[in-house]
Amino acid sequence: LSYALQVGLYTKVGRCVTFEIALTFGETTASGSISEITGLPFTSLAGSAAGGGMYTDNMSALVGAGIWIMGASSTAINVYFSGTGSVQAISNTNLGAASNVIRIAGLYYTA
Repeated sequence: LSYALQVGLYTKVGRCVTFEIALTFGETTASGSISEITGLPFTSLAGSAAGGGMYTDNMSALVGAGIWIMGASSTAINVYFSGTGSVQAISNTNLGAASNVIRIAGLYYTA
């Protein structure tokens, strides 16, 4: 997958990390998926998970709400679409245009 824009910002106050991620994808014919975004700045708290919604635009063939989930002791989040009774990863077939967008803002706790 290719990116036209990749931006990540964070603020850590005590054990609380707030973050923003902005991704805009370039045209792609590559295989693969964007089911995991890695490289968050701090490891999440053991025994705790975080998650929330996300904004997407121009994604094809995806139904439902965009969600992100961060597992315990992790520096990565997983992104999915939840709808029609199933959870679906975002794959290259959903990212065919030069203006596919994912925006995520969230928070998680560190040890």
